[in-house]
Amino acid sequence: MYKTIIELKREISDQDYEVIKQDIIHAFNNRVGKVANTSTDPYCFVFTGGENVFAKLDLGCVILSENELFWKWVKDWRWIDETDPDECCDVIKVYSTPVR
Repeated sequence: MYKTIIELKREISDQDYEVIKQDIIHAFNNRVGKVANTSTDPYCFVFTGGENVFAKLDLGCVILSENELFWKWVKDWRWIDETDPDECCDVIKVYSTPVR
């Protein structure tokens, strides 16, 4: 089972929140397919699935990684791989690490 968890900063403005919320939802409703947000917390977004949604989750992360407004307001972003815990990571840290 794969999961990406995104938590936004609570001090986000209402206007930016609405824009980013739609950006997040659209990122995981991409050309590969759709993964629904299962979180009930308005500042947290959880997208989960098995092997059949891996590519959808992966592409969603790539799409969000290019969104400057998203980066301004994201507090925490995790990739969880329940079958291989060594693959779990802090997505913010991964995208913040320069590639040589």
